[in-house]
Amino acid sequence: MDGTILTITTITSNVVTTLGLVGVAAFFYSKRRNLIQFQFSVMLSCVERFQKLFPELLGKEKDIWRIREYIDLANEELFYFQRGYIPKEVIVEWLDGMLLYLPVYVLGSALPVNYELLPYPEIHDQKLLAGYPRLKKAFKIESALLSKELGGKLTGELKRKVIKEIAKNLGVILSDKHFKEAMILDEVGNLNSRQN
Repeated sequence: MDGTILTITTITSNVVTTLGLVGVAAFFYSKRRNLIQFQFSVMLSCVERFQKLFPELLGKEKDIWRIREYIDLANEELFYFQRGYIPKEVIVEWLDGMLLYLPVYVLGSALPVNYELLPYPEIHDQKLLAGYPRLKKAFKIESALLSKELGGKLTGELKRKVIKEIAKNLGVILSDKHFKEAMILDEVGNLNSRQN
């Protein structure tokens, strides 16, 4: 009889332990799946807003309110970068795109290094980043070595360094792997197949 009770107790204990482990695994699987769905919905929302805004940004007339909407969207995206809501290879791609529109400042210079290339110099001229400390901090290159290299067009390895520095300013560390997985166009519109 003692053996039967011990066997039943052991079996019951094993079943309860197994159910507990299955429950914990299911919890973590569900949590991971929800995070992926959340990340996807955040990215989709940002992409939809940008696609709606982009044709208006390309219009012949410079609408300051549309430019402000873009700045607001970019600031929100940087917040998502900081919180880890956007995959790092997507961060590389989006920062690459932001470099086309947003001013990049360096140590010792009041004028952005990419000022002549900006489609909207009004962002700098009218101080439209004044209410966006996250954007101002991110797009200010404080590395003295990198600041010396900058001067106008951001291409190749220099662009890569700037993207890494902007991400670092946000507390996001990007590796070579993230650049390899990102889809970035070079200065003539060709897809960079090698981002070493």
